[in-house]
Amino acid sequence: AEIERVLAELGVAVDELEPASLEPAGFVLMDATALDGSRLAVKVYGRDAWDGQFINVLWRSLWYRDGRSRLLLTRLHQVEHEALMTLLAQRAGAPVPDVVVAGRTVGGDAAVVTGALTESLVSDADDRIDAERASAVPAELWAAVDGIHRAGIIHGGLSLQTVGTGAEGRLQIDDWSVAVSAAPRESIAAEQAEILILSAILTGADEAIAAARTSIGDEALLGTIPYIQKAALHNQLRSDVDHHELDLDALRDAVADVLEVDQVELVELRRVTLKSIATVVIVAVAATLLISSLSEIGIATIVDELSTAVWGWVLIALLVAQLARVWSGIGT
Repeated sequence: AEIERVLAELGVAVDELEPASLEPAGFVLMDATALDGSRLAVKVYGRDAWDGQFINVLWRSLWYRDGRSRLLLTRLHQVEHEALMTLLAQRAGAPVPDVVVAGRTVGGDAAVVTGALTESLVSDADDRIDAERASAVPAELWAAVDGIHRAGIIHGGLSLQTVGTGAEGRLQIDDWSVAVSAAPRESIAAEQAEILILSAILTGADEAIAAARTSIGDEALLGTIPYIQKAALHNQLRSDVDHHELDLDALRDAVADVLEVDQVELVELRRVTLKSIATVVIVAVAATLLISSLSEIGIATIVDELSTAVWGWVLIALLVAQLARVWSGIGT
């Protein structure tokens, strides 16, 4: 009833309305049938959607250096952003659902209504990938994102949940809520790595690499190698990799072997590592011990110690201490 009220306020009349098979976190997703019989997808953002996004963006910004996470200030900004990015992607030639309306209601809810979402490539019954349909996806997906990457746009969330088959069995890319415009070259290379990984999940490493070489060429494929790592993936694709047991190290080695290059160094994306945590802990412990050992030392203590000093040794110590600077200068 609440969703019907939201749609009525936005001027969208529907004949049928039911929960979508996909149950995302943070917003309500419904399947609807318009009065003319066309299928629609209704996404409604409540307060928890913004709260969840804020926590997610803040956490990823603190943990990673990828720079792809951007915080939208309100629920209205969320639906406006998704609608705009969907339209920009459509203009760039990407197969996306049509945007019907986006806006906010009197009650404060924000909603975006689009054409029907894709049919998943994964069977709900046995959670298996439809091999016949999946075989054509890599080449179609590379062709689909070519235009948006040339326009500086990245989807930001390509996965088995957002890539599927739409009308007439054609490829369709859904959910442009985290898409980014004017993306830097590094972000495009990272998304190309994600497409390679998604393709490998669908068809296997050899077919995925072959499709990538045909679509983007060896030079661009070489640029994806540093991003074939879990730290470079968004949460859903990382979950797909784990669930379908794709070995990213083996995929990275396979790409390097095909291109006949030595192992390429990975991009350091994590701000926080075990090494950095260990360093902070060691410094904190050392500082605590030093402060505690100096806590009872005052001017009187120093004067008392110096009163018994052998000044010849003090002079020698001062001279010897400077030798380190000489070798440091030579090293520099």
